[in-house]
Amino acid sequence: MVIRLTILRHRSGEAYSAVVTGNNRFFAERYLEPRAVKKFERFQHHTSTGCIIL
Repeated sequence: MVIRLTILRHRSGEAYSAVVTGNNRFFAERYLEPRAVKKFERFQHHTSTGCIIL
């Protein structure tokens, strides 16, 4: 399953929020954990768009 989302990187650099697009919101909120989101740390911008394949 591919979850398309937008990662919002907080200024602390440690906290993240995920804005999920499509119908996978419940699934993503259940399985989207900080260690999974960390793959987006390579993005330099405050907001980044990407996907997580589960």
